[in-house]
Amino acid sequence: MSPNELMGIRTARVSEDASQTRQEVVRQLEAILDQLTLMDRCRLMRILMRNVDDMKSFLDIPNNMNYPYYSIILEEN
Repeated sequence: MSPNELMGIRTARVSEDASQTRQEVVRQLEAILDQLTLMDRCRLMRILMRNVDDMKSFLDIPNNMNYPYYSIILEEN
C-alpha cells in the first residue's frame, strides 16, 4: 500500500471519528435542548462542534509536541 493510500485511509478514519464524536455530544445534549430557544440551540451546536474539533485535533498532535504544553499547564496550577 502506498503512502498516499495510507494517508487517504487515515484521513477517512479521522473524519469518521469526528462525525461519531459529534453525534455522541448531540445525543447527550438532547435532554436539555428542548429547554433552549431555537437561536440558543443553534449557537450551542456551533460552539460545541468547533470545540470538539479543536479537542480532537489537539489529541492528534504527537506526544513530543504535547509534553511542553502539559508542563506549562501543570506549572500554572
